[in-house]
Amino acid sequence: MQEETLMITINGEIKSRVISEILYVVERNDRVFLIMSEGSDMVEQSINEMEELINSKKYFRINSRYLVHFSAIEAMYPHSFEKIRVKLNPPAKEDVIVAKEKVAAFKLWLLE
Repeated sequence: MQEETLMITINGEIKSRVISEILYVVERNDRVFLIMSEGSDMVEQSINEMEELINSKKYFRINSRYLVHFSAIEAMYPHSFEKIRVKLNPPAKEDVIVAKEKVAAFKLWLLE
């Protein structure tokens, strides 16, 4: 069985990436990065476009800046006002918080 791939633009060049190797997608300073166990790629697509391209139930958009794969979640902690703080692996550069309006759907996704 062939692994699913997607075509993305990296530094003006169209490249393929195996979807299952993408641990999470993050938007920082108006730039979008694919985070993998073996490094990261800055892509020209928006995080919304990446969410559509990946289109997998194994990924969840936990807030406006993070799209995470189930396997990237190392730990979860209660956070203020019914939110959840997520520890990712590889580690994120800031606290990653599940948006309050997404907490219920996030919990259901974890059970799938």
